[in-house]
Amino acid sequence: MKSRLLSFFAAIIIGAPSVALASEAYSPAKPNSSAVARKHGDPVVSAARKQARATDRALAKRVRKSIAKDHALDQARIVVFAKGGAVTLTGEVADEPQIALAEKRTSAVPGVTSVNNRLTLSEGGS
Repeated sequence: MKSRLLSFFAAIIIGAPSVALASEAYSPAKPNSSAVARKHGDPVVSAARKQARATDRALAKRVRKSIAKDHALDQARIVVFAKGGAVTLTGEVADEPQIALAEKRTSAVPGVTSVNNRLTLSEGGS
């Protein structure tokens, strides 16, 4: 009986560090703070994202107004998307000079850092 009890305690003492190491090795990774903030709706992160979206929308609106002011440019089929100062133009225009003109007008708007011009010629264009 005494030897069984001694064997039992010896097994516990020898096995305890192994269990501790195993639990460390298989513990899940701790999420980073930004992932936690996104999951739980951190008000600071949410407010910053809302502000960034509002800034992007305002920039896109200024670009659309700039394009609309140029009567040589048919802006009816031009779609403007802005994100962080980078503006993307998509859609169709009637002729090649309008593609360059739209890019020029977009680049002139304060706050535009780059222009990704994806405008194409419409089917009836030259």
